[in-house]
Amino acid sequence: TRATTSRPASTRRLTRTPKLTPTPTLSSECYNYEVLNESSRATTYQGFTFLCDFRLSGWYRFHGEAGSRMPQSCVPSRRCGTTEPGWLNGSHPSVAEGAVRRQVCFSGSFSCCRRSTFIYVRNCGAFFVYRLDRTPGCFLRYCGNGIPPTTPVNVSNASLAATPSSSPASRHTPIPTLFSTFECYNYTILNESDRAQGYQSSNV
Repeated sequence: TRATTSRPASTRRLTRTPKLTPTPTLSSECYNYEVLNESSRATTYQGFTFLCDFRLSGWYRFHGEAGSRMPQSCVPSRRCGTTEPGWLNGSHPSVAEGAVRRQVCFSGSFSCCRRSTFIYVRNCGAFFVYRLDRTPGCFLRYCGNGIPPTTPVNVSNASLAATPSSSPASRHTPIPTLFSTFECYNYTILNESDRAQGYQSSNV
C-alpha cells in the first residue's frame, strides 16, 4: 500500500484596512458672513435709542463689544439697544451637528418670550454663525453676550500683560481683531534685563 500524506491546509492572513475618518470641512457660511459688532447689542447695554433688525438677511457672526455669541438665557427688556431683545432659547450646536434650527425669543416687560422667530446656528469651530432674517416686528433686535468696558483701556497695563519671551527682541504676533491696526499686531518686544532703569553692568 502506498502511504499518503495530507498537505496542511494553507492559511491566509487577513488584514483589515483601517477606516479613514474624513477630515471635516467648514461650510461656506463659516467664511461668508457679516459681522455684528456694535456695543449697543451687548446684553448689559441700556440706552435711550431703540433700534430694530428689520433689514437683516443672511449669515452673521457676533464679534467685538457685541460679544461672541447670542445669550442663552432671558435678557431683560430695554436692553441691547431695543425694547424687546432677542436671545437664543436653546443650546449652541457642536461642529458635528451642522446647522441646527433654534428658536429666538424676544423679551417683553412681562414675558421672556413675548414674541419669537426661528433661525439657524452653525458651529464653525472657533466661533458661531447665525442665519438671521428680519425680526417679526419693531422694536426687536438680536442680542450678543458681550459686556462693553465701562472704563477706557490703560495702554501701559495692556502692554505689560503680554508674556515676554526669554529671547531678546522676540517677535510677538497676537491674533488680530477687527479693531486692530497693523502696528498693533506687528511689533518687536524689548525685554532685556539690561534695559531696566536700575541695571548696573559689571563690565564697565
